[in-house]
Amino acid sequence: MRFFIILGLFCSLPFGICAETLTLDKALASAFIHSPFVSELQKNRLNTFGAETDDTALLSPELEWEYDVDSHSSDISFTQPLRLSDLTLTRFDYKKLLETMNRQEERLDALRLYHRITLLYCETFLAQEELKYTLLNQAYLEKANETVTRSLNRNGISKTEAALLKADTMAVREEAAAQKWHKQKIFLDFGQQIGLSNDELTLEPPPRIQIKATLKQVLETAQNQPSYQYMLNLQEQQAAKKLSIAKQDAYFPILEPKIKYGYDNEENQDSWQAGLTLTIPLWNHSNGRIKALKAEEAWIKTQQRNLEKVGFETLIKNHYQTAQRLSQRAETYFKEILPLYEKSIAETEEAFNKGEASVLVVWQAKEKWTSAQTAALLALKEAYEAKAVLEIYIGSRLEDIQ
Repeated sequence: MRFFIILGLFCSLPFGICAETLTLDKALASAFIHSPFVSELQKNRLNTFGAETDDTALLSPELEWEYDVDSHSSDISFTQPLRLSDLTLTRFDYKKLLETMNRQEERLDALRLYHRITLLYCETFLAQEELKYTLLNQAYLEKANETVTRSLNRNGISKTEAALLKADTMAVREEAAAQKWHKQKIFLDFGQQIGLSNDELTLEPPPRIQIKATLKQVLETAQNQPSYQYMLNLQEQQAAKKLSIAKQDAYFPILEPKIKYGYDNEENQDSWQAGLTLTIPLWNHSNGRIKALKAEEAWIKTQQRNLEKVGFETLIKNHYQTAQRLSQRAETYFKEILPLYEKSIAETEEAFNKGEASVLVVWQAKEKWTSAQTAALLALKEAYEAKAVLEIYIGSRLEDIQ
């Protein structure tokens, strides 16, 4: 619940501060209020459980009133249709199950929204940074070409290398133009998803992932949250109850007990009568619906058998290790690989200033550093994706595990 409390606090923030910079937390806070995905999730959930819950209610009763003008007498009858599934309380039990499933799905919807916005934030930030690095490369190459053109014979670079440098400059220029269009499009899509629109919006780096929860804690959490295994069990119960209701009502008649009250004005006398009407399912036994429900139940049981073969704990362990490995991979890029490239650039530029390296060598070092920056951000995005898969399986964010 700590996650939702924090989100509630973020929701009270003034979003005017988002005009220039945006963090992941602010994007999430805005999305939980304004994102159309919230309405989409709610629509899908209520389409599933709203209509199903309506089917669990009793059939509507009938009230009939008759008045005899000649005898000045009146009759009132009340009829309540009852199906077998009403009498056995199967529909009542099914309603309680649907309420449980709806509550759990609502919690999962919050998790789904969190993941969708987080991954979209990473993708948008990647587009922003790729353009930034490409523009830096373009600026360097434009300047380098001017230097090479002015002093081709004194800068330690051959005509072939100069031609290569010019070709790289043209390629980077075209790449920058394509990335500008891509960034504009992805920023527009991102703004629509979080309910913010600003052409000058700048994203702060998404937080790096640190998985502090142990595998034991993750497995324990999965037992108390709407995990994949738990929701699959609820779906099995749902399919079984739907099939039971359909079978019960397919052949058993609908009972319509009736109570009739009459009053004779001339005789000043009351009368009471009771009756029973049977609606016999003679022509319609819901065979098509029963076949469809059997297929649904078989599909869920197949999923359960496959889960049992793999083992839920084994599945969680595998996804936990994957998330850990990818988060460590991203950390290696940020803490070890990128600093080495930055050191290489500094040393190469120093050698260039001393006349010991050509401008092409400096450019190659910068190009490798740019590629490494992109690789680091992609590694972080993949770590977030692996974390999202794990969290959907256990039904909780790793940060909320104590």
